[in-house]
Order: sequence, then structure tokens, then C-alpha cells
Amino acid sequence: MNTLTSQDVDSYMDYRAKIRYLEIEPSRILLRKYDGKNPIKIADMLNLTPSLRGLDFISPWTSFATPYWIRQNLSHSKNSSAWSNNIASILESIEANKISIADWRWEYYVQGGFCNIDVQTIFDSPALRAMRRLTVAFKRDHAVTAAIARLPNLKELIWIDCSVGDMFNWAALPRNLESFELSSCPPLVSSTLATFLASHGSNLRHLSLNHNHSLNLKFLTSLQSACPKLETLKMDMIFYSTHIAYQDIEPKYDHLLLAHEVPSWPPTLQRIELFHLRKWDPKATESFLASLVESSSSLPDLRHIDIK
Repeated sequence: MNTLTSQDVDSYMDYRAKIRYLEIEPSRILLRKYDGKNPIKIADMLNLTPSLRGLDFISPWTSFATPYWIRQNLSHSKNSSAWSNNIASILESIEANKISIADWRWEYYVQGGFCNIDVQTIFDSPALRAMRRLTVAFKRDHAVTAAIARLPNLKELIWIDCSVGDMFNWAALPRNLESFELSSCPPLVSSTLATFLASHGSNLRHLSLNHNHSLNLKFLTSLQSACPKLETLKMDMIFYSTHIAYQDIEPKYDHLLLAHEVPSWPPTLQRIELFHLRKWDPKATESFLASLVESSSSLPDLRHIDIK
């Protein structure tokens, strides 16, 4: 901060113009400072970063392996009003300096959990209208979905630690997404995902589905028609506990895939990564592998297959 503040026209290096992305951990860097007399003001820093394109307020508490009760400690921080004011001043500074943010990470436990500003108000900010990549770690799904729908240029959506299910407003999400990642969403099932991909998957090039307890591979049967431009498919089916009193790390589906549920592969596929596969019998495995062999002539760009 001192380097940015002290820079003048005679400085050898223009540090202000070089900063394109800021990654900040509020729980340790910002909030604790408010107990003292010298708080860090991100808004002041933004006045010195005219080339900024991305902001990431990240917290270690939202790690999949971090117990829920620890994450809650941050949500009930006594510094809530201070952080709410900081968020408001950040948005004002972004707009005042005409900074166009293309990449934003929104975490409930860092921002929404103790921020009095409505999420729709934040995403309605002119400074965020050009956003192309959004990472969301949030459980208040409907409010966030409505806000995301207001981002006309969004191409990449990463949703972590959520509770989406059949009642989730999938239709409100943008239809022009090119990259979609959904991780640690225990209620998500294949039928719901298949319906979403059928209506929103026509432009998808990258699909990543990690740590979703209830999601099996049945949605692959319609993947070709739902995602005709798909290039990358990634799934990690190791699961993390969502409860305090007991371990909850086993799959919630009965079968990963049945023998008659044959995957269909988009001709544009280049990479397939499927890790920690469980709960499928030899016939289903044989049927799955046979679908790749039989489709090989229609998959000219497929160069990487990693199945474990």
C-alpha cells in the first residue's frame, strides 16, 4: 500500500498500472484491523489501481474440509457493520474510478453472511455489469440467482457450497454460459442437472461437477444433445461431510450408472476427467467404456481420458 501511495510521475516503475487482480482474506487482513486504530480501507487501494479487473475476497473458512461450526464463527463476527461499510465504499470506489470488474468472487461467509447490503443491489452496480466470471460460495440460492440473471456479459459461473435442488430457480440462470462449475451441492441429482443442461447447455464448453453427494452419471445419457459444443467434462466424486455430529462422506445415490444407461458424447469433446467413481457394477462399467469406443470415430478432438 505504501508503494502505491508514494508513487509519483518520476517513479521508475508504474506499479499502479500493473495490478489487474486483488485476492484478499478479510478474516485475517481486514476485520481484525478494525479492533485497532488503523483499519485497512480497500476503497483507498482501489483509487490507486486503475487497471484492476478482478476482486477475490476469499476465506479459509469456506474450504470443503473446514467444519461448519468454524465457518459460523466468521458469520457472527462482531465486526459486521465495519465490513458492511467497507463493501459499500468498495463499490463506490469502483464506480468513481470507472473500473470495469470482469472477475468477482462472492462468498457468503466473507461478505453476505454479515453484510447488510442486499446481494441484488451489489450485482446491480454499474461497475459489475461487464463481469464475465463469477465465483459464488453462497447458500441463499434464490436471491443470488435473481442477481446473476442481471449480468448480461457473464460467461463463466462457479458455484460452491450451495444447496441447489429441484426447487432451485435454474431457469433464471443465464443461457449464454460457456463454462459452468457446480461443487459441493449435496441435493443435486442427475434428473435436475439434465433438465438444466437441456435448456442452458447449448453454449457450454466446460462443465465441472465436483463433490456433489447425490449426483450420479445418468445425466450423461443426454449430454450430446444438451451440450453440443462441450470440450471439457470434469467430475471429482469424493465427498466432504456437511454435518457436525457425524461423517457424511458416502454417495447418496444407489447406482453410479446402470448398464442400460449409455452415455452420449458431444463430438467436440477434448478432455474427460472422472475421479473417485463408486457404486457401479462390471456390466455398467463395460457399457460406459464401450460407449467411448463406439463413439471414437465421432470424437476427433478427444485427446485426454482420465478415469479413476
